[in-house]
Amino acid sequence: MDIILALFLLAQTADTTTTLVGLQRGYGEANPLIPQHPAGVLLIKAGSITGTIVIYRQFKKQHPKAAKITLGILAGVVGAAAVHNAFQLR
Repeated sequence: MDIILALFLLAQTADTTTTLVGLQRGYGEANPLIPQHPAGVLLIKAGSITGTIVIYRQFKKQHPKAAKITLGILAGVVGAAAVHNAFQLR
């Protein structure tokens, strides 16, 4: 597995976990595309993660450097969301 893919999955796990904890504590999801219910969050996250991995692997065949840069940016954005969530939960 690529290191960048592992970082993306780690960021997604952190964001999903902090989102679910926030929902459990009564916070709302700020993203209007994400449901306010844990099952909906998991469903949307699973679909988006799977789709991103499929696209990344296809894109990487033709443009490996661009694919890694793009996934790295996505990992950074998702990681920032997880950090934001964590600060909200303090």
